[in-house]
Amino acid sequence: MEVLQSGKVNELVAWQCKTGRGGGVRCVFKRRQQQDKGQKWAAGDDVATTVIGNSTKVAGNIVTDANLEIAGIVEGNVETRNNLLVAGEIRGEVKCRDAKLQKAEIEGNVTVAETLVVEPGSVVTGNVIATNAMIAGEIKGDLIVRLNASISKQAMIIGDISANTISIESGAVIQGGVSIRNEAVGFAASKAESGKAVLPIHLVPRTGADD
Repeated sequence: MEVLQSGKVNELVAWQCKTGRGGGVRCVFKRRQQQDKGQKWAAGDDVATTVIGNSTKVAGNIVTDANLEIAGIVEGNVETRNNLLVAGEIRGEVKCRDAKLQKAEIEGNVTVAETLVVEPGSVVTGNVIATNAMIAGEIKGDLIVRLNASISKQAMIIGDISANTISIESGAVIQGGVSIRNEAVGFAASKAESGKAVLPIHLVPRTGADD
């Protein structure tokens, strides 16, 4: 059993990683540390947070029930039942409840049960699924949003977009088809019956000095 410690002193959480037969790594918290007061997780204060610092590289899969912050590099799949904050790199599949990407790089499909936020400078190479999404970075793959998608002027999406409602700022780059989700029959049935549905796109004009 190997104990990994990483991150800043006030963010440090010790956790144990055990390598499985397939080479994956399952992480279990050794103890709970006090959360940064500035960090608020929707899961509540009783959920621990682990940090993979920017000087740390993990080779293998990570599975946890706690909040996860990644500033380093993970070469493997990442799965948490709670929230994920990525400011580093992930080369593998990602599954979580809520996700925020801050100048992150992800090579793999991303599945978010609730809300996904992709900030400017972040790049996802793979398909993305979420219930709600706010995109200001780059996605090289299809974007499937169950409810509301907000595409900012900094965003670039190279792939098809499916959503229930969508808002697109003027200046955003989309290279692919855009279709609306029919809640009564779902994505697949809607496309099969009517091909590409017409999506009501709301273009938000730029404001500020960069107009």
